[in-house]
Amino acid sequence: MNDTDASVSEESKRNDKKDSEKNDREKNGYAYWSARRKISEARLRQAVETSGMTLYRIAKDSGIAYQVLHRFARGERDLTLETASRLADYFGVRLTRPRRPKKGG
Repeated sequence: MNDTDASVSEESKRNDKKDSEKNDREKNGYAYWSARRKISEARLRQAVETSGMTLYRIAKDSGIAYQVLHRFARGERDLTLETASRLADYFGVRLTRPRRPKKGG
């Protein structure tokens, strides 16, 4: 085996490992958890939009930085769990922990 064959073989092994890790994330419900997070964020965005309050007022009252709230409301960034929890408490929205998908299905 020459150097070219060895480097191709190593690259192939790395690609196989990446594919395996991706499959493991999917098996563990990675896509499911990601989708649930997006649903929770959508509920919080809706609460902000329909509150009739200014972002400045929400930021002051909730203790969340205005810039963070502004970028979140525009869809430019996600929230940390701590910030999402504060915002949910402020609006009385319940953030629930999603149930794990059943094994084998």
